[in-house]
Amino acid sequence: MDTTGIIYVVPPDSLFLSDSLPTPLHGWQQALEGFAANGITPDTIAENPIAHRFVTSQFAPATRILPEPLVHNYSQWQLLTLGGALLIVSILRLTQKNFFTNIWRSLTSRPLFRQLYRAGDLFTPGSAVLLFVASLLVYTTFVFQWDEVYHFLWFLNPMPLYQQVVAVTIAIAIILLTKRWLMRLIGFIFKNNSLVREYLANTRFMNQVATLFLIPFLLFSLYSTSLMPLLAASIVAFAIFLFRLFRSILIGFESRKYSHYQNFIYLCGLEILPVIIVLKIITG
Repeated sequence: MDTTGIIYVVPPDSLFLSDSLPTPLHGWQQALEGFAANGITPDTIAENPIAHRFVTSQFAPATRILPEPLVHNYSQWQLLTLGGALLIVSILRLTQKNFFTNIWRSLTSRPLFRQLYRAGDLFTPGSAVLLFVASLLVYTTFVFQWDEVYHFLWFLNPMPLYQQVVAVTIAIAIILLTKRWLMRLIGFIFKNNSLVREYLANTRFMNQVATLFLIPFLLFSLYSTSLMPLLAASIVAFAIFLFRLFRSILIGFESRKYSHYQNFIYLCGLEILPVIIVLKIITG
């Protein structure tokens, strides 16, 4: 029995280009004639698109996606410096009894600070070097994170990165050690070593507190696209500086050898002037 199949010829995109259904044609020859009669080819469809479509007439225009390359983080070395500072803090926590408790008690009460300092419970032998190294690591990371924002270390750009880090670390160490040796010299000249030792202990203690408080903020800032963690770290550092300045004023006022004017000159020369110089360098 001779049967003839019925083929529904659907030209390309014709179902979406019109509101009518395709008509049946008989045989492959008729199908080709249907294509030719309608004059529909892929080229004509691309050149003469029909505005009204059967299905997609109400669809919104396609969304264009503009891919952007991922920015590589070149500050992974900061993770090592902050990790090293955390390791030092962990070692001190394991080797010293009531490490964090003594810090909190000394921070909230000045008489307790003096008592723990005189008893030798605040700084154990050998911890001074470790605390100094931890402070250098944290302060260096702090400086470079602000440099990524304002680029005030432009004069170090010709140097490799590791040399820039070493140079900034040495500069911070020189500033801290010079101030310490200068205070010792002042205590020797004016024969007031006990007062100077208490002042240096207060400075070392506040550097320790600043190190502990800055580490979490700097770690969060390392992977944050916002400046909020870095600004928060700066506010915390400034608050600790003011608190250290207040404690230093109290130590100076306890000595009857010097007038208030002499204490004010000291504060301007050894406390406020270095901060102004650093801010001047940062702001250009």
